[in-house]
Amino acid sequence: MKFKFSLLVKVKLCDSCSLDYIRRKMFDEPSEQSVLRMSINSRERKRMHDLNDALDELRQCLPYSQSASSRKMSKINTLLLASNWYAVTFPSLKFDEHDGSVTPSAKLSYC
Repeated sequence: MKFKFSLLVKVKLCDSCSLDYIRRKMFDEPSEQSVLRMSINSRERKRMHDLNDALDELRQCLPYSQSASSRKMSKINTLLLASNWYAVTFPSLKFDEHDGSVTPSAKLSYC
């Protein structure tokens, strides 16, 4: 399957392909492209700010990330530490494969 890439959209070139792709209007005017690009950039910036805020909240809950001498952990280190910390701290959590729920055997406290 071949695609034609432009600044804004991906357009399907093969009509016999089984995958469905949304065809979008190509914006010819540079001003329309600029406004659309600014809108896309703004949404991405907000998404990244939200992600960073969530990671900051997670860092506040984790041990070893609060010491004054430690630097701010990277995103991947934060997620790895959180994963390992939960696995060690709450080994009694049971995952129900039928409905996807997690049931604790003891009362848990969250930060």
